Amino acid sequence: MFCPNCGARLGEGEIKCPLCAQPLTPRDPKAAGLYPRTPRPRIKEDFRGLIFVLTLLLAAAGGMVLAWDLVYPPMTFAPYVLFGLGSFYAAFLLPRWWRRPNPVIFLPVFFAVSAGLWWYLDLDLGWGLFFPLILPLWGGIMLALETVVTLVRYVRGGKFFIYGGLFLVLAALSFVFEVLWHAASEESLRISFSLLPMILFGTLGLCLLVVGIVPPFRRYLERRFFV
Repeated sequence: MFCPNCGARLGEGEIKCPLCAQPLTPRDPKAAGLYPRTPRPRIKEDFRGLIFVLTLLLAAAGGMVLAWDLVYPPMTFAPYVLFGLGSFYAAFLLPRWWRRPNPVIFLPVFFAVSAGLWWYLDLDLGWGLFFPLILPLWGGIMLALETVVTLVRYVRGGKFFIYGGLFLVLAALSFVFEVLWHAASEESLRISFSLLPMILFGTLGLCLLVVGIVPPFRRYLERRFFV
């Protein structure tokens, strides 16, 4: 039974609509289901005006920090501030210009922006580590994330294998980072700070692969966590 005025569902014996207060005749056939409730169209909120204002504010803040850095070169915190502002904009605000941003597309965009920011940070602070260390490591991380995002978005099932493979790749990248670090600093290779993340990521990756292979574990976790 539905209200003939607003379409709200009515209980038995209602004499007026609890939503719009329309008086009802209990035996009136017009109120006995002839007017099914019409779902209201969902209005999508548009935040592009707010994003435009935030873009202007971030651009103004970044411009002031950059100008201050050029006028007063010893400002060591300026590159970090610019790096943070640019990374925040590329990760959170830039995709919001579109109603349905595709992460498969925007992740490479974020990588390009962040790689440029890393390069600026490296040049401004004089590290000399962008090409021998930062770019290969950051590129490997972004390539692994892009692969995972693409598989999760377009492939049905197999998520335990996908995430397990990601953790194994992160374990390998931990070792690659230490190798590149010692090569860039011209030190002899020894496994030290990469050992813990290698064990952690490797263990998580192997556990997820085992869960994906063993059906009882997989079904239990799928029901438990809606994977």
